[in-house]
Amino acid sequence: MINLLNQESDMHAAGYAETVTDINAAEAEPDIILLDTEADNVPLQDRLHRRFPANKFLYLLPSADIGWIVRAVELGVTGLVLKDTEPERLPAIIRQFYDGRYVIAGEIAKALISSVHEKPYDEKERMQQLLQAKGIEVTNRDLTILQLLYHQKTNKEITAELGLAEKSVRDYVSTVYKHLNIHRRKDVYQFLTELMQKL
Repeated sequence: MINLLNQESDMHAAGYAETVTDINAAEAEPDIILLDTEADNVPLQDRLHRRFPANKFLYLLPSADIGWIVRAVELGVTGLVLKDTEPERLPAIIRQFYDGRYVIAGEIAKALISSVHEKPYDEKERMQQLLQAKGIEVTNRDLTILQLLYHQKTNKEITAELGLAEKSVRDYVSTVYKHLNIHRRKDVYQFLTELMQKL
């Protein structure tokens, strides 16, 4: 990929990050970030999103999976292409994205439109179904807390959004940790992210 882009007279690959450490050490401020989306690099994706604006990201998706697509759209990403796109087409796609156009590959757009026609998008309901498939039963309140954790809300933000006491929120968060048998917030987030990508 780097060799391909560096052959273009108007492009230069500023670097390649494989770990969070790579990102922390990087000095480059790229115009566009080509993000290879895989379930096992969610922490890397999250760190990149915290550092750079969403409109810089051109996602390379493994498939036209609605879970990946919806997550990207929710994060504000406006460029979505499949990883198996012919390499020769990528420079033209990158130029379109750089010019401020929305870039959504045909199969991805088709999957997104189909999901809207088939059923209104209900993230909470989908999360509940996927948890049940794993044998995890939660209350409606627990499900609300899990959904907010999935969106990386802090306890303070959850308190404000739900109008609950901070202690109550801490108790609810502790309860959902027990349901999932997970003890760290970042691990809960990664679990939910991987779970939601299965649909």
